Amino acid sequence: MTDIDSGTDELLANADDGVLTLTVTNSSMKEARETGIVVRGGSVRSARATTLVASGPYEVNTFQHPDRVHPTSQDVPVSAQPLVYRFP
Repeated sequence: MTDIDSGTDELLANADDGVLTLTVTNSSMKEARETGIVVRGGSVRSARATTLVASGPYEVNTFQHPDRVHPTSQDVPVSAQPLVYRFP
């Protein structure tokens, strides 16, 4: 698993109304990162991942093609801590 503190990836967290939002950047353009997520002082009952996808790493949205980069979401199974997720 990747050590999020390694300086190669970035993590931001925000908790509001019982919902914890993690914003993660995988800096590798070639490798997915499997990461264990531990929530101290609380528990994870459900998880959902929203990922920005595109046909290539240099794609951008334009007025002519506003959906070249678009979000896709999926439920993430939660069974125990740490919650393990593979960031694409």
